[in-house]
Amino acid sequence: MVYREWLEQWLNAKSAKVKESSYSSYKINIDTHIIPLLGDKEVEEIDEDMLQDVLDLMEKSGNRKTGQKLSEKTIKEVIRLIKTTIKAYCKKYKISAPFFDDLEFARSSGSSCEVFTKDEQRKLLSVVIKSKKAKAVGVGLGLLEGMRIGEIAALKWDDIDMDEQIIEIRGTLQRIYRNSEGSETKSQIVIGTPKTTNSQRTIPFGTTLRILLQAIIPDSPEGKYVLTGTDKPMEPRNLRSFYYKLLKENGLRKLKFHSLRHTFGTKCITCGIDPATLCKIMGHANPTITINLYCHPGLEDMKNAIKEVDSTWLKSKEKEESDYDFDDIMK
Repeated sequence: MVYREWLEQWLNAKSAKVKESSYSSYKINIDTHIIPLLGDKEVEEIDEDMLQDVLDLMEKSGNRKTGQKLSEKTIKEVIRLIKTTIKAYCKKYKISAPFFDDLEFARSSGSSCEVFTKDEQRKLLSVVIKSKKAKAVGVGLGLLEGMRIGEIAALKWDDIDMDEQIIEIRGTLQRIYRNSEGSETKSQIVIGTPKTTNSQRTIPFGTTLRILLQAIIPDSPEGKYVLTGTDKPMEPRNLRSFYYKLLKENGLRKLKFHSLRHTFGTKCITCGIDPATLCKIMGHANPTITINLYCHPGLEDMKNAIKEVDSTWLKSKEKEESDYDFDDIMK
């Protein structure tokens, strides 16, 4: 079922059960924030990775109608509403619901899409290379490839071709609510294929990551996970804890793990990679998401762009290509 259709059903059911003010709040948030971003998706396609992208977009782009910054309270209300409606759908149709517990919100005092500076990137990469630990390679996969934490946790050596230097992203690890009643635990870890075609992708990697991988590859890598070197995966929360400890021990800012992905995307744009290509690497649904999330040009970037364009005008002063001469005009 398409999400917008389910939201309409959910709202109709709620209209007779909640106060008019609550219904109005639900309706406004659904129409303004949820349907424009997720309305055309199948409900069962919406997973934690997709919701993280939506969260990042709201934190960065603000109100889609006014352009004003959204409050932390509003963003959390919208995310809570998405979780509630998806869980209601899963309960009705007796399917497992995503756990959505690993979402990373921006720090109250910081920007949503904070990225590491060039100096911080160099320092972090140096620390990762010297570490020679599998968890450090997990950090490297975020910084050097822009992979999501669930994709990193699900990555097996079978997904990596060291000769061709490519990674097949075939799965993502997440927690889901148990469907059965009477279970001792309310959730379980599952590794499934990414819900969208774009998320299932093949991405190349460079020499730096190759060196990192070669340092930890086991003698018999078949069927083993990259982060553990065994046939059992590592939970994203454990990788995240290691990452925060790494930052603290080396005097680096405590940016969320997802900031590694933002840093990679921003670096690619700065290096001149076009949004369509980067969209494929990042696994986004369309280049618009890529541009909105990972293009962070500063004033100096804009000055350089105008200077570059201006130079092309000044060069076009040849008589056969122009009816006027810039040198004459400038006298």
